[in-house]
Amino acid sequence: MSDNEFSELQAVDFALGAYIARAFDGLNPNTGPKQWREFLTRATNKKIFREESDTPSEFLKNLASSGKTETIIDGIKYRLPQVPVAYYYRKPGMTNGDERIFPIITGTTDGTKVLTLMLSPIVLDYHLVFAAWDTLSLDKLQLAWYQYVAQKTRFTVQYEIVGEAFDILAAVHDPKTLIFTDISIPKADGRLFAVDTILTIESSVLFGAEVLPAARPPITIEGSWKGYSCIHGDGFIG
Repeated sequence: MSDNEFSELQAVDFALGAYIARAFDGLNPNTGPKQWREFLTRATNKKIFREESDTPSEFLKNLASSGKTETIIDGIKYRLPQVPVAYYYRKPGMTNGDERIFPIITGTTDGTKVLTLMLSPIVLDYHLVFAAWDTLSLDKLQLAWYQYVAQKTRFTVQYEIVGEAFDILAAVHDPKTLIFTDISIPKADGRLFAVDTILTIESSVLFGAEVLPAARPPITIEGSWKGYSCIHGDGFIG
């Protein structure tokens, strides 16, 4: 058997980001507050971010310094963050969903590779933050998420292990419980409306390796007249 590998938890991070972005697909960009309408027409990588920040103000500073929000108006570069915005990050630590571990043996489509894998349940906690300059746009963000997660609780994580891709299901734990906490920046510090919620994601990680043919070194058998060498199981070679 070849060396064992673990699938990367970062795959869940990115799959969750795509899941969050889909909450705002297909919404009417012609109604609602101006900032909300602008948010809906912005590219995904300009409105959904994977960023670990202690406060919304720290997030805005990091975003401004990253250059990801840079725009040019009349030949002048501006780095003011575009808001409303959503960002998320994974809290350190993890737990197992239950005590079961499921062994899997499978092969590739061409039948030349055999893998031995173990699928292990895992639970990860994430923070999801919505921020806006106005409360009306912040309301829209929360309502859009509320309606989306109530209808669609599952998404797919694509892992790569031992050179093969696997689609593993993930799900939002207890989607009917929605708790957004106010983490707005005080008016004296610049005033930004923001809310935070914790997402508990249940999925599985992969552990395994490719099953390789056993190495079979030549075996020499000495006779009274001549030495014979053979590959074990394949017959004698004179």
